[in-house]
Amino acid sequence: MSGPFGGARLDLEMRRGARFYQQLAYQDSDGAAPDLTGYTARMDVRARTDIAPAAAGTPIIQFSTTPSGAQGTITLGSAPTTLDDGTEATLVTLAASSTLTAALSPTTGGAEHVYDLELVSPGGAVDVLTSGYVTILAEVTR
Repeated sequence: MSGPFGGARLDLEMRRGARFYQQLAYQDSDGAAPDLTGYTARMDVRARTDIAPAAAGTPIIQFSTTPSGAQGTITLGSAPTTLDDGTEATLVTLAASSTLTAALSPTTGGAEHVYDLELVSPGGAVDVLTSGYVTILAEVTR
């Protein structure tokens, strides 16, 4: 299924005040593990424009292969990994510390945020790997 902003559809959940970790197995349209040597990646999570139009312009959290300041990290696999079904994929890992997620406000009444994960080739071409909705879950134990 296609995501709302291109790429494959994957909805995410982040828990406020907890480490966020999501690993994606990436295969090209032929089912092969693509070589991502020289690629970078970036991802923004923003308010949905239909729910909070005034807040939609500012990311609530950002991720990058070259993070600076208060950003989560994207790690692009350097070699193919064999999956449980015997096929190979390139792993793409998203991670954010509990300190970063502590600043997020919990979602009330459904997914109030959207994201897209973009891959940038060495030549500057941008492709959307995945996109979807993000729900921020409240922290229970404090």
